[in-house]
Amino acid sequence: MLLKVVLQLSVVLILSLTPYQAHCELWMTEWSAEYKAYLSRIGADPAPVLQQLLAEPPGQSFNTLQQAQYHYSLSHAYYVLSFPQQALEHSRLALSSIKDEQQPWLFHSIRLAESMALDIVGKPREGMLAANAALIWAELQNDKNLITSALYTRGNLLNSLVDYAAALRDLLRAYELALDASIVISKGQVAGMLALVYEYRGEDAQAIPFFEEAVTHQRHMQNWIELSIALYGLGRANKNVGNLELGRSQLEESLALAQQVKDIQGVGYALKELSGLDIIELNYPAAEQKLLQAKDIFAQSEHRYLQLDVAIQLSYLARLQNMPTLAEKYLQMANDYIDPKSMPVQQLSLDEEQAHVFAAQGDFSKAYQHLAATVVARKKLNSRQSIEQLHQLRSRYELEVKERENKLLEQENQLQKSSLTMQDNRNRQLMMLAAFSALLCLLLVIIVYRTKKHRARLENLANTDGLTGLINRRKTLEMLGLQIELANRHELALSVAMVDMDNFKQVNDKYGHATGDKVLIEFSRLCRDTFRHTDIVGRIGGEEFLIVLPHTDKNSAQITLEGLRLATQELVALIDIDGLSISISCGLSQHRGQMTVEAILAQVDSALYDAKDLGRNRIRMAKLPDENETLLA
Repeated sequence: MLLKVVLQLSVVLILSLTPYQAHCELWMTEWSAEYKAYLSRIGADPAPVLQQLLAEPPGQSFNTLQQAQYHYSLSHAYYVLSFPQQALEHSRLALSSIKDEQQPWLFHSIRLAESMALDIVGKPREGMLAANAALIWAELQNDKNLITSALYTRGNLLNSLVDYAAALRDLLRAYELALDASIVISKGQVAGMLALVYEYRGEDAQAIPFFEEAVTHQRHMQNWIELSIALYGLGRANKNVGNLELGRSQLEESLALAQQVKDIQGVGYALKELSGLDIIELNYPAAEQKLLQAKDIFAQSEHRYLQLDVAIQLSYLARLQNMPTLAEKYLQMANDYIDPKSMPVQQLSLDEEQAHVFAAQGDFSKAYQHLAATVVARKKLNSRQSIEQLHQLRSRYELEVKERENKLLEQENQLQKSSLTMQDNRNRQLMMLAAFSALLCLLLVIIVYRTKKHRARLENLANTDGLTGLINRRKTLEMLGLQIELANRHELALSVAMVDMDNFKQVNDKYGHATGDKVLIEFSRLCRDTFRHTDIVGRIGGEEFLIVLPHTDKNSAQITLEGLRLATQELVALIDIDGLSISISCGLSQHRGQMTVEAILAQVDSALYDAKDLGRNRIRMAKLPDENETLLA
């Protein structure tokens, strides 16, 4: 394997140091002056650019490079105007005009445009391969502009795939590389995409500074359509954090700019969000008028995500006006737009709205069943997404390695085909290869070191909860299983507790998610200080923790947990927020006989519910077949 890597790296060095391009068509490394001018104007006012391009289609005098740049420019204009199908069509027409091996820079640039179009037609996963390939090629060529575009594109796709951690990693790197004067991607655009990641995570307060940076940049550059988009995001974030008046003014400015530059889709976006403010103010007729306008606009572009969103919003509005039949009609419309495989989160929102409609129709039994099924589905989705994120990290690494190997092998083949025309250079190449042998050895050492480091980081990501630093649900249950096997085999004492933060949703609702996160972090630190290194403490849900105490009987476990319960109440002084109250409820069970993970989890879960039913802030011992039930204050 090492010999193969050495050979591939040797080929890269030889190709980079020899006049390879002299024997094939010269590579483009930037857009021609004509199309550079088109691209620079699209951010400010794309509609006239689109009309001009459509009025001047490529003729017989156009060569393949002109045709590719023409269709790329059209694709970019359609994308900015939110016409995904047309953007996808023209990106593929552009690709049909060129070949990868003849124009790799142009090829990968167009593939990135195709990936962005695939994202807004609801197929982000299909765009990942092209984004990865473009990034690898750009890294090999040290093309910082293309690296930035590839990171921006991949971050956008990962955001749609709900892999927020990976999206942030790519976008923060793009943010460091982006130049404000870049034609295709600017620092302000990256800031806007970073804001979207935080917004999708429900962290609107963190999104606002990035949206504000994007607004400032686009206003300075007089990119009116990009300014309209950034103002839309900023207005929506301010609305979500409760700044309703400020949010409305920013959304109305976004609407005015979209109308000014004839960005019909942007008009639809702004109308949809302004309707939400009308609903908050109980102005239902105005909200309905705006949503119906937005519905007609999004139908023109066949934007499935937005069509679905508007249909659900119309259903919600109909429910508010006590019109369940009309709400059901809009839900049927929403079902026409949904693709459960590529829109799992949207499917859950649709199912929740369906449950509310059943309730509005008086069918409470059906509403309860539907909502319960949605809760189960949401838990499964969260679990599956955690597993998928791990697989994605592993697959992404393997894919990058494979793509790099394929590219190097392609270059090696090209070198072999050109060997007859490069006889005069062969001696010089061999001398260069010898001179760089020491460098190759160093590169190999670096590769081995980085591979080991990457594997360690993957393992840590797979086992650790990102917020609290405790082990995650999967790892906790795995370690619980091992302890139960030891207890079953050697008849060892083992106590297990399920701990839940009392009234945690009220903490989030009243004091904000940042305070809720701080409570979880401080409680996790308290757990680490309270329990032994041999004990197991893991976060298994939003505010639920599982504690496994090996070699510990129930009396010792009760004493330890009681200390934890009392210490938890003292966290209020540390966090120092007026009116904040923190307490926990615990369900405790002791291993008996031959037990399974499922059995002991059922016991502690039942005991936890008993503790909550008895008033919370207490420890409850699980009921065992041979014991009377025990209640601890």
